[in-house]
Amino acid sequence: MIQFKIVGEKMRLSRLLKLVTLRMQVLLNGEMSLEEAITQISAYWFIARIMGCTPAKLADYTPDEMRNSNVPRSFKFMNKKEREVTECIKTIINTGIAHNEYQCYIDKTKEALNQNFEKLSIMWLLDAETFAMAEGLYVLSYKIRQICVDKLTAKYERKRNIRYFDVQRLYAGFLNAGELEKATEALSRSSKLWKRHHDGIWQLMNAASKRESIGNFSPQTVFATEVDKEFHKMVKGKNIAVLGPAVGAIDPQEIKREFDLIVCVNYRGKEFLNEDIRECGVDISYYNELYRLNASDSETFSTDEEPLFFRDLKMAVFKNLDCDFQKKMQSERRCRKLLGTERTLMFQGFCNMIQNILLDLSRFAPARIKVFNTTLFLADVSKRYRKNYMTNKFIQQFTNQSTIQAYKYQVMAMHNLTSNYELTKCWYDAGYFEADDDLIKVLSLGTNEYLRCMELQNFDDRDNGI
Repeated sequence: MIQFKIVGEKMRLSRLLKLVTLRMQVLLNGEMSLEEAITQISAYWFIARIMGCTPAKLADYTPDEMRNSNVPRSFKFMNKKEREVTECIKTIINTGIAHNEYQCYIDKTKEALNQNFEKLSIMWLLDAETFAMAEGLYVLSYKIRQICVDKLTAKYERKRNIRYFDVQRLYAGFLNAGELEKATEALSRSSKLWKRHHDGIWQLMNAASKRESIGNFSPQTVFATEVDKEFHKMVKGKNIAVLGPAVGAIDPQEIKREFDLIVCVNYRGKEFLNEDIRECGVDISYYNELYRLNASDSETFSTDEEPLFFRDLKMAVFKNLDCDFQKKMQSERRCRKLLGTERTLMFQGFCNMIQNILLDLSRFAPARIKVFNTTLFLADVSKRYRKNYMTNKFIQQFTNQSTIQAYKYQVMAMHNLTSNYELTKCWYDAGYFEADDDLIKVLSLGTNEYLRCMELQNFDDRDNGI
């Protein structure tokens, strides 16, 4: 795998520093030991930086087969059994196998995981899940997660309180397994410190596990800013269509007739929209990093002047409000910051944009949400993104197929393909949003089959030189 610099790394490191600061607060409050705090910080370091790890990095093992504190990006393991299973994963990655041979290696690795269940630490399992996914081993990654959930469940079977860092994962494990009462109980057993830090998130998680109405997710009193209050007025009680980035058939007349608001991702002018979406019109757009919005290769996105296309929208929602023009837009109540709920219901990883949109909109009590043109990446390469969704400048930074494949795997791991699928399916099954036929087919697969299909798709891409 060829390593490359991930754009926006400074922003991710800023988030990492905030996480580390919070972890040290937990340590000072006596919630966990120094050793546990260091281990947890190490895990977040792994998530933020290890995405560039290649199989060659496994050569950073120490002779005594213990974790090497002098190699910050080395894969971490605590005993010989963890190393043995890691070597199984390494073999699969290095072999360059065909699909029929691949399944044999996967079965052997799963057997090793089952046999060494007691020897595998939760922290190793969390790292191993991410590492396997970063190499495209999606089904194996899910198997590792299932073992981790089992160990977490056993750990807290008889304990009264759940430690700070385990609340979210234990909750997500129960929620995705459909054990709603246990998910709610996990929240009730979390520490006072956790509840104090995450009061708004606790309300959202509690409502989700109790299958409460989407309009009950958050009382109006939590909207501290004027622009959020304005957004609440705009969204409350409305029928909303969310148009995703994939290629799909939509009926503009039906959408305009049935929905009050149209939401899309990374709107940068009508000329970059498909004809059917252009006919629908766009009211609200959510944005990833601003560098994606450059219209041409020679253009540099200005942080001072507002692009004219933002004037087409009733509201723009950004992950960060660092530019001068954004601050002016916010003062005019035309833009707001995406709330920090991107990991609320996730076992690991961060929400992709469609999941972020669903989480964000839910807090403002819409009457109905329906998602179109979203397949969670499970589609022919020509249908994964609509034309002009990403700029040429963004695409052309990847100069060869190895880099493109590496980038795809790393994004899937950082956001976590499994978490995003399970979150989407959980909300769909609960009736929080509706889906078009393409997304319904994907969500009907179930997690394991979805990941298997994604792996088969990767093999097809590779065989076709994509």
